[in-house]
Amino acid sequence: MSFDMSADATRLFGKPRPSLENKIIAAAMNEKSSAGVKKAGLDPLTWRIMFQSLVRQESAFNPTAQSHVGAYGLTQLMPPTAAELGVNPYDVDDNLRGGARYISQQLNTFGKIDLALAAYNAGAGNVRKYGGVPPFRETQGYVTRIRGFMREYISQYGGHLPDSQFEGALMASGEMGYVASSLANYADQAYSDANAAILRLQAIEKKINGSPDLKYSSDLKNSAQLEVQKLQAIFVRLKAAVAEAQSVYLMALAKTNSQTSNYFDWTYK
Repeated sequence: MSFDMSADATRLFGKPRPSLENKIIAAAMNEKSSAGVKKAGLDPLTWRIMFQSLVRQESAFNPTAQSHVGAYGLTQLMPPTAAELGVNPYDVDDNLRGGARYISQQLNTFGKIDLALAAYNAGAGNVRKYGGVPPFRETQGYVTRIRGFMREYISQYGGHLPDSQFEGALMASGEMGYVASSLANYADQAYSDANAAILRLQAIEKKINGSPDLKYSSDLKNSAQLEVQKLQAIFVRLKAAVAEAQSVYLMALAKTNSQTSNYFDWTYK
């Protein structure tokens, strides 16, 4: 069935499941050799730390975060910006790729971390207008908070570049949102597929009742059995998807309730 081949199905049933954390790391590493990163003089570690700090500030690692002005996802891309970057802001991978590319473009334009961050938040035009970080309380706070996150991460990393070093509670919450979003999309597609199967069954029933041809009626009954089997498979998979999401929720809840500020690796097996 078509929905079982979707990206949402992969997120729910993939073994190993692609974690949100690894996607953030991959998006950062994909831009580590970009002109902007080089112009700002950032090594791979500092660049990765900068990007994950930006994601933390923009969305607190919530892949479905949406602002009142329409910015969406982990990197809070506005639809026009996403269109210019050629990415789908509602797709997690695209959103991350777009955000990493956009901040690296700002680094290439301004050459400094603070100015690039200010441009990401308030627009490049405002940075040029004021010749630096604009005197907006929001933008100044934005730059200050991300700089603080960067110092926090650098102190925790100790100069190394491990594969998994996000906060347990925040990343648990983000992972929960990531899987919940996949479940919602998966359920929508499952409903659509099930509804289509029911309509086909109804059409087959009418043909059976209106046909005096026993052979034809027998063939129609076989087709109806296949549609019933499809419905059963849809509901079994949907039940499994709900159970999978519930397990993620319970793990995320445990991590969040632990109130730990330590950095550790945790992935679903």
